[in-house]
Amino acid sequence: MRATKWLAMAWRDLARTSSVDADAGDEMRFHVDMEMEKHLRAGIAPDEARRLALLSFGGVVRHTEAMRDDRVGHGVGRLAHDARFALRQLRKTPGFTIAAVVTLAIGIGGNATVFSVVNGVLLRPLPYPDADRLVTIAHTTKGGNLPPRIPGSSATHVVYADARRSFAAIALYETIKVNLEGDVPERAKAVLATSSLFNVLRVSPALGRFFTNAEDQPGAPPVAMISHGLWTRRFGGDRSVIGKVLAVDGVAHLIVGVMPASFAFPDDKVQLWLPMQVDVHDLGGFHTPSIGRLIPGVTPLDAQRELLALLPRVSAVVDFLTPAMLDGAGIRPEVHPFADDVIGGVRPILWMMWAMVGLVLLIACVNVASLLVVRAEARHGEMMLRRALGAERRHLLAQSLTESTVLIVLGTALGVGLAHIALSMLRRLASDVLPRVGDVRADTTVFVLTAAVAGAAAMLFSLIPMARGRRSGSSLVLAGGQRSATSDRGARRLRHVLVVSQVAMATVLLVASGLMVRSVQKLSQVDIGFIPDGVLTFRVALPSAEYPTAERVARFHGALLARIRALPDVRAVGATTDLPLTGANAYADPLRADRAAPSAKTIPRLAEMRVATPGYFEAMGIPLRRGRALRETDTDQRSGAVVVSDAVVRTIVTEGDPIGARVAHGLAGVRGERPWSDVVGVVGDVRVSLEEPPMGAVYYAMANRPGVEMDWLARSMVYAVRVRATPAALVPAIGALLHDLDPRIPLAEVRTLRSIVDAASATKYFVMVGLVVAAMAGLFLGAIGLYGVLSLITAQRTREIGVRIALGATPGALRFGILRHGIALCGLGLGIGLFAAAALGALIRPLLFQVSATDPLTLAIVSVVLLAVGTMATWIPASRAAHLDPVRALRAE
Repeated sequence: MRATKWLAMAWRDLARTSSVDADAGDEMRFHVDMEMEKHLRAGIAPDEARRLALLSFGGVVRHTEAMRDDRVGHGVGRLAHDARFALRQLRKTPGFTIAAVVTLAIGIGGNATVFSVVNGVLLRPLPYPDADRLVTIAHTTKGGNLPPRIPGSSATHVVYADARRSFAAIALYETIKVNLEGDVPERAKAVLATSSLFNVLRVSPALGRFFTNAEDQPGAPPVAMISHGLWTRRFGGDRSVIGKVLAVDGVAHLIVGVMPASFAFPDDKVQLWLPMQVDVHDLGGFHTPSIGRLIPGVTPLDAQRELLALLPRVSAVVDFLTPAMLDGAGIRPEVHPFADDVIGGVRPILWMMWAMVGLVLLIACVNVASLLVVRAEARHGEMMLRRALGAERRHLLAQSLTESTVLIVLGTALGVGLAHIALSMLRRLASDVLPRVGDVRADTTVFVLTAAVAGAAAMLFSLIPMARGRRSGSSLVLAGGQRSATSDRGARRLRHVLVVSQVAMATVLLVASGLMVRSVQKLSQVDIGFIPDGVLTFRVALPSAEYPTAERVARFHGALLARIRALPDVRAVGATTDLPLTGANAYADPLRADRAAPSAKTIPRLAEMRVATPGYFEAMGIPLRRGRALRETDTDQRSGAVVVSDAVVRTIVTEGDPIGARVAHGLAGVRGERPWSDVVGVVGDVRVSLEEPPMGAVYYAMANRPGVEMDWLARSMVYAVRVRATPAALVPAIGALLHDLDPRIPLAEVRTLRSIVDAASATKYFVMVGLVVAAMAGLFLGAIGLYGVLSLITAQRTREIGVRIALGATPGALRFGILRHGIALCGLGLGIGLFAAAALGALIRPLLFQVSATDPLTLAIVSVVLLAVGTMATWIPASRAAHLDPVRALRAE
């Protein structure tokens, strides 16, 4: 109802303005007639008397406009009149209006969508006070035996705590998964952290307090801080929750605080924070992230220099990590903004996608500009005639600006609606790809930018029709007629530039999307080392309080595996520490082989440390290369048997037959050297990441020989069940089996192995889909622009074409001429676009996988597609022109 009333009021205002215009016109005619009567009484001929009367008033149109200004004012009345005139003109050409509005909506909507993501993920500050001072403390290496970048450790945390000139506070934290007991047990994400974490972040709890320095010491009573979501979900928002007990992994934790609803560290999936009880007697392993807050005025480079001076002290804390090893591995501290870790690798992705969508918006603007140029040419005579009759240039410009503004307002309104729909879909579909996706929304910043872009486009569009008027005088129109002034060399050049620029920008978009399609194709061809189809996976984690020994852990997993193996349709079942392609390589330690002499100056090459049960390799489809797999007797007898992957044989166990070789994880320490394990089999490599070569893994039995205790890894195991039927159909039966064995343990992380593989390439697919959509939009808009310009140019040449047909031109010759003209424009735009794509290759190169930024196949396919689309866009107006009736064409004007 409100919308109806508003439209009715707007219509009455326009009608009132029309009445004023009519009154002004009547009054003007009265004054002209009076002046003409005076000239007639003086004996002047009627035609000359009327001409002199019009000249004395300086033009009917100008005086009518001046009288309207006097009556209505220069504000709402003029605007309403121009709006009414613009709407009337746009209604006369519905095809042009719809094409322009839809084109602008695609460009503005896409730009608003991607900028909303860029603003929410990259530009909006992290939700902490002075978030720009938060930094991550990591380490770089020379590579070789170590990854190029490694996190911190307990040892470095103890040493770096003396960096008081640079840091206000430093904290150590680690993300883990825990079991929460209750009526419905659940698996929850938690953070182990030193008490200094909250000093670093400078946040305050919503209820209670943080844990103290004394509570993150070994042997301290267990306490916990819970998230606002967990507080409302499990405790109903009860404010007396402080002091209550929460069972975490079978251990009663005292709840000491509740965090605010806005707090999410390191992400919004964390449910509780527990004290990290650092053991000064176990300070090895570069596995734990560190975060610090810089003192005002200190730069990351300053802090990095101070940490570098402290680094040699690490060897005094960890006696088996010698200064020579630190220097030989090239380990150096690296301090960088914490926001880089939160954002991860999506920064270049989002900037590139915004650039590509910006190209779509440019194509849309150029498309509309091209149509407006041709439209301005068609109305050129009308404008010049109005100027000859006395219309002022500023009024014509105002009318042009109003018409462009109407187009922009309609296109922006539709574009913003499309952006809202796209953002709602994006938040659902990209939650596992984009960090901080909860912060993505179309806020004031997005609307201001959209309005600015729309306003700039409106100004550009409004100037196009007037640009021609400044170069042509009214005498040309009055002397030669409209057609003689409608198409000069400058106008043709402008149309050609606009068409070529559209094709060039569409080429860049197509090349970028084609390269990503090729990358995803290459990614899908990577040998992942296992067969993912028909496999159900889930995690079972045993609390250490209830399962304190390796024997009890092995007994539980063995019982559950036997029961699952007995289910119908189960072909094979096994369990391991972490599945491939999940990025879980936290348990990678230096691996030594007995056949290689140890070096006091070199850290051995890293290899993953995993636990596996009998049946695991069969369930995953991992091939057995040599020897045998692990057996039940290896656990029962603590045989010390291990199975290694191909990469371990290539890089570590390099001499002789790998079967019978001995390996040991870790470095020699004050507690003595870890006992050797015996290699009994070699299996194929599996990948932690699709884009990185396999590191190599050693698979241990759940219970191993003394000194090689694996219960700390075996407590949390991921099961793989290969089935003959649909994997999801087994979930209820497996859940019942687990409940029968221990009702306090949740069935967690239930998913298929195929979904894990798909998730591993989700980021590449996300970029590919985004670029393909942008490229298709750009190609569509470019084709529409080319078709529209050539169609309107052909329509303006109707009389010329009719004359040529009458003089004997054949349809084939006419069609070929127009086709040659359109394809030449496409070819020029294609060449410029290919050159620009090659120049911008550095922008997309980091996102590619085994594909060059100048991949010949991609460039060839893009060229063929663009020329084909350009030919089709040109063929229709060419065919229409070739089949014109010459008699009707000569009568067209």
